[in-house]
Amino acid sequence: MNTPSSTMPTAFKQVRWHLLYYVLATFNIATILLSVFLTQQVLSIYRTSVTENQAWAERASRIAEIVDLSVAANAPGNDAFESGDIPLESKRLTQAMQNYEKRYLLATEDIQNNVPSQIGAPLLVMLSGFNTEIRQMQTETVDIFQLLGQGDREEAGEFMAQMDRSLVRAMSQNTKLREAIRNIQNTRFAHHTGRAAGLAQLSFGIIVLVIATIFGAVYFGALSRRSVLAEQEQTAAGHRVTQQQNESLRQYSAQLETIKTELATANAQLAGVLDAATQVSIIATDVHGLITVFNSGAENLLGYSAGEMVGKQTLQIIHLRDEVLAHGAELSRELDYLVEGFEAFVAYAKQGRFDQREGLSSVKTAAISRSVRSSRRSRTPLARSRDSSAWPRTSHFASGKKNVFASSSKPLPAQW
Repeated sequence: MNTPSSTMPTAFKQVRWHLLYYVLATFNIATILLSVFLTQQVLSIYRTSVTENQAWAERASRIAEIVDLSVAANAPGNDAFESGDIPLESKRLTQAMQNYEKRYLLATEDIQNNVPSQIGAPLLVMLSGFNTEIRQMQTETVDIFQLLGQGDREEAGEFMAQMDRSLVRAMSQNTKLREAIRNIQNTRFAHHTGRAAGLAQLSFGIIVLVIATIFGAVYFGALSRRSVLAEQEQTAAGHRVTQQQNESLRQYSAQLETIKTELATANAQLAGVLDAATQVSIIATDVHGLITVFNSGAENLLGYSAGEMVGKQTLQIIHLRDEVLAHGAELSRELDYLVEGFEAFVAYAKQGRFDQREGLSSVKTAAISRSVRSSRRSRTPLARSRDSSAWPRTSHFASGKKNVFASSSKPLPAQW
């Protein structure tokens, strides 16, 4: 019988559900991990960019402060012409240059220590050029103070012009320096922007994974639904088959009950027939000679009850041992193999031949009157058999696992 499970497509039956589940789980995990990685990378870029911009903004601020201090250092040389107070202006110059030196050293150390050499080297060159011009300006300012002290204002004016030109050249170096810093900031910003663009491409990969996971989940759900429906159909078919089998079993049980009833009836009828045959001895044995049937005729003719014989005795009890041995020897010669014991009773029957004999050697008690039965236990089998003047006719035949022996009570002359 075909069931849904036997007719389902082979490819559908061989779907490895756990592998599909593992694939979906892998997609989910990969999506989560990539999302976390992307978030961390974006945060890292942001932090790096902010930190670098702050650092370069501070450097630009130091450069601007140095410029302011260099302008402050240039002022005493100009103011000396108006104030004429050379000691005061010299003191202002000294203070301005000290402040300048501190800021200049801080700016230089920061670039040397915190900026990569390939980036910081050009900045140091420009900063050094700026410092050279400021130093030249300081020297020229001191010369101005000396000339003004000597009263040579014309010569001092020429030095003031040189001092201003040195400041202009220093401002030119500062402009280049600040432009370089802006270029560095733009370059770093472009670098971080490029990294962010790369991460944006990675985000597209995450989107693809999410979409693949969604489609995989939908497909998995569809397959699961098909599987559930198939299992439900298979279960329903199994129930139908079970119901059919149960119905068949009920019918078979009913048939068995009918057969048992018929067999019991037939056995009862057979038992009735056997028990009604009071003048015919019918005895059946199994293949080992143990008596299994002992009818009322056998009880009447042989003087034993069925309770004494069935399942307890063999045919040896109702036959003379010497005659059984003699008959076995006769059969051995006739059949050309050794016949002894119970084989003497069934040798013919095993070969499908009918065995009929008349005389004392067939049964011990032959045709004994009912009055003899009551005193059978006080007499030996041989004595009981010898007292009989009439002998039964005995027939033997075998069928399957049983042997049947029948004898009549009609007196006949002995032929054996």
